[in-house]
Amino acid sequence: MATSLTARLAELRDAPAIFPENLASRRLCAALGFREVGTYRRHAQLDGRWMDCMIIERLLGAAARG
Repeated sequence: MATSLTARLAELRDAPAIFPENLASRRLCAALGFREVGTYRRHAQLDGRWMDCMIIERLLGAAARG
């Protein structure tokens, strides 16, 4: 059941995470139709330091059409 639910969600949205400090990536993602939806606190390491990651999403298929 979880696998089919996960597969269905993947058809509805694209949801990567990026470092909030990476302004160029944030601008590019916004230009491609992504919106910022939240932040994972201390989610990933960069150079041995725990960093927050911004969650972004873009709706796909039927979800994007409303």
